[in-house]
Amino acid sequence: MVASSLGRPALDESSELVRELLQRLGWSTGARHGALADASRAWARSKDGIGEVIEQLAVIEGDLSRLEGYDEAQVIAAVDVVREVATTEILSQREHESRTDPLTGALNRRALDEALRASLSSAERSGAQLCVMMIDLDGLKKLNDTVGHKSGDLALCNLVEALRSSTRAQDSVYRIGGDEFVALLPFTSPEVAPVIASRVAVLGAPAFSWGAAGYPHDGSDPRTILASADQDLYLRRSAAKAGTLAASS
Repeated sequence: MVASSLGRPALDESSELVRELLQRLGWSTGARHGALADASRAWARSKDGIGEVIEQLAVIEGDLSRLEGYDEAQVIAAVDVVREVATTEILSQREHESRTDPLTGALNRRALDEALRASLSSAERSGAQLCVMMIDLDGLKKLNDTVGHKSGDLALCNLVEALRSSTRAQDSVYRIGGDEFVALLPFTSPEVAPVIASRVAVLGAPAFSWGAAGYPHDGSDPRTILASADQDLYLRRSAAKAGTLAASS
């Protein structure tokens, strides 16, 4: 392997990066366009942060500079490409993590605030409809207390997976509380919400309650439309409980 001729940084995780660096330095006719950037992004994802990237690249740069046949300026230029791509990848990853719920992989409240404002603004300009679904996982506290938090976590993840499978690529799912979720459905009316809820249930999601609201009928700002969806959820849940009590009496 090429990596065997290098020193400390030539670990298994760095071998692909080192190979592509050597390809770039030799301007090999077999080098794929963008291969060094691809290798740099993959390598960066295995690092804890930008500090580790810079530290390891300094060692790699030093080892490459000592190899015969490579000009130091070429080495510096090639490593600079890696540094830029890897740093951008880590920053992008951190930005993604800051908007994502680590348990379920759903987007978080910060991401919802940004996306809902943008979606409402777009709907206002285009005259399109927008549907917001509020979804609550039923009985999470009881599940955690009786079966354990592992089962509760699994129920949350299963609900998110069912929501994603029941919506389109342009739709998005957010976890905004312990058992509270929002589905943002652009170019959709609230009349579609019962269909979505039925799909989620058919996919075997744990018991949940839901409500929906739409732009422009139920509100034109984030707070109002979320409150309308929450109110609809409350009314539907109350009606379901009343129906259960009536059936059992």
